[in-house]
Amino acid sequence: MFRPSRAWANDGFEAYRLATASNVHMHVHALPKSVLVHNVHAAATVGYKELKAQSAQKPLAALNNAVAYVASDGSVVQANLHESVASFQVHENPCADAWNGAERMPSVVALDPSTWIVSGMGSSIFVIEEQAQYMIHIPDIPDSEKESRQNRAANLPWYVFQAEAASDHVLFLLQRAFRLRDTHQTGFDIIRVAVCDRQPEILWHVTCAQPIMYAHCHGRQALLGAEVPVSTTDDTGSVPRVPPYTWKQDNQSVTVTFTLPLSVQKQQMHVSLSQQGFRVSLEAPEARIISLDECTSLEPQIVAEESLRRGLYEACTLWAPIHPDDSTWTWEPHAQHHVLALHLAKAHPGTRWPSVFSDDDGVSETLDASELTPMLDRTNKYTSSSLLQDGLEDEDWQNGTSWVISYVDANGLVSQAKDQATFLASSVSKSCLGIDPAILLKYDVDGHVFVPPRAPLSLDAWTHTETVPAISYVLASKRDAHPVYMYRNGLATWLIVIESRPYSAPKHSGSLIYIYGAPGSPRADHASLAPAALAEAVRRNEPPASGLCRVLSIDAGPILDVVVLPNQGERMVCLCESSLLIIDGAFSL
Repeated sequence: MFRPSRAWANDGFEAYRLATASNVHMHVHALPKSVLVHNVHAAATVGYKELKAQSAQKPLAALNNAVAYVASDGSVVQANLHESVASFQVHENPCADAWNGAERMPSVVALDPSTWIVSGMGSSIFVIEEQAQYMIHIPDIPDSEKESRQNRAANLPWYVFQAEAASDHVLFLLQRAFRLRDTHQTGFDIIRVAVCDRQPEILWHVTCAQPIMYAHCHGRQALLGAEVPVSTTDDTGSVPRVPPYTWKQDNQSVTVTFTLPLSVQKQQMHVSLSQQGFRVSLEAPEARIISLDECTSLEPQIVAEESLRRGLYEACTLWAPIHPDDSTWTWEPHAQHHVLALHLAKAHPGTRWPSVFSDDDGVSETLDASELTPMLDRTNKYTSSSLLQDGLEDEDWQNGTSWVISYVDANGLVSQAKDQATFLASSVSKSCLGIDPAILLKYDVDGHVFVPPRAPLSLDAWTHTETVPAISYVLASKRDAHPVYMYRNGLATWLIVIESRPYSAPKHSGSLIYIYGAPGSPRADHASLAPAALAEAVRRNEPPASGLCRVLSIDAGPILDVVVLPNQGERMVCLCESSLLIIDGAFSL
């Protein structure tokens, strides 16, 4: 899914050189109302997962020449920026008393140039338009899931993760935390909601054991990133299902084994073998009542029987061809079960199969322990540390967060990517419509920029568009830095790293902003080239051997959020608790 392209490698990269800040200009504006932050008792009432979910809700929203935030009294403050001047407008919130600084932490997102959406106060969202303000109540989750919802001790407020305006309706992606009574665990509901004429409709509902930290939506479809896979609400949970068969191989053959209950007789089996596949079916049994426990059984005999009766193996295409005349099947009775074994002769002896079927690799090969040792010995030379890795400490490899990408289709059906990725940063919020869906993933000491496939969305391979050399190693040295943003402007990829400074009298606490730029690898005009032409273009342009590092010292207080205004000369706007900082020239090469 995340396949790196060698064309974007920069083997000649040496270091990030310190760039001058002489062309950087900063303007500080005092806020009319301080920013809403967690109260001192938040940690006692809000769990770690819930705090992590709230951290994904950015305090500062931006659109065109305006930014907005939620003030400490619950109102929404809008700042209109024109050159070095900022004018403020306060929108009163009728639900301002619904926040408590812990479980209820309102946040704001921008929908269009004249609309702000406030959420995080309960089961409703608050819409602020130029001429009107109104509430939209999020309906209850459908009654089909009522039994599971009765086990919930509490449902926390809905947060708008993403908003998208369509021709005649608005699409929202919302997330909320819930707590379970029996296990005292925290989970998360994620819903896709369509609002037409102020009437909401839930399009689909999924759950996750961890909060989603990334979303890329198109219409009813969504790609969601979290530390664990997203699941549908009627899944059997995290209990793994026993595979219906096992398999093993040697150089000459593949053996597929079905373990069946004693109630299944040999006469009921129908097996046929062909060059490209096989067909295994089971005669329909007499009518009988099947208990719920039997339907969800983890016994391999029951799972195999039900799979055969449902016809899952009546038209199977093998990963590679076989010799059907040299293949056979056997029936082996045992005291507790029966075993159906298919002995398939490989048409190409010596070829190692990664899976039995061409379209399903969900069942791993059963390997004997004596076979694993020589296999590991043969692969050691390919997995041993390089000279560079030998010089790095263990903590240099521990930065980043492991992500699983899940795809939710228009009907709410979920599929997961097989690849896990180590996430480093996502794109910073920009004031122009449309969200940059690119993410930065860790790859050895580098960072690789990947963008998802275009609509319609799917789990197809993402496109590796840029490489940020050595940035994973750089971020590992700043373990206290939070948050980390990525900004792409076509000429370079920039990493914005915020590091808070502790309070020291007589100065107030502040922040350091590290801005790392990797210019020219690749250039924007290479995006449409074919792979061969792309590699040649990169060689011709000689990617630079050094990047830029610009360090800005901020004394206005800890930075809570950062946005970029591309239509104002790439101005960077930083939100502090009591001031707004506007920075010009931060992304100059």
